[in-house]
Amino acid sequence: MTTPSDPGSSLFAKPSAEPTPPAPTPAELQASLEALRKLIHLSLGTLIVLLAGLNLYLFHQVRVVRSQAVDLTRQVTEMAEAVNDYTTNTGPRLERVLSELHRYGDAHSDFGQIMARYPRPATAAARKPAAPPSASPPPPSVSGPNPAPQQPSSLLGR
Repeated sequence: MTTPSDPGSSLFAKPSAEPTPPAPTPAELQASLEALRKLIHLSLGTLIVLLAGLNLYLFHQVRVVRSQAVDLTRQVTEMAEAVNDYTTNTGPRLERVLSELHRYGDAHSDFGQIMARYPRPATAAARKPAAPPSASPPPPSVSGPNPAPQQPSSLLGR
């Protein structure tokens, strides 16, 4: 049975079958401390080398992405110029040629049969996109005053 004067003992403690190892000597403690220091230094060195490699890889990736961004910017500029050239020069010329071909087909029946297979192109005014809807309500009509708003009960038939 345990006595209250023995704080380390417990009622449920199992007796140990193994003897406790002897306390390490100061020389053994010093050797394990040096081994731990070497392990920490080696771990920190490895971490520094890995992080340096990661930084080099990321630096390379940044250079690649920047060069791709420059290339894409150049391509976007070229495409914008090509679209602008088409809308200002090539497109109107093609429309003029097509309209002249259709006029020629109207004047010459043998060519008109060939041109009848192809529909007439829409005019440039008809192809322009519609104006985006505005957030403001439409202006009031000038034909007369607006009717008085109906009460909700009159809309439901009550």
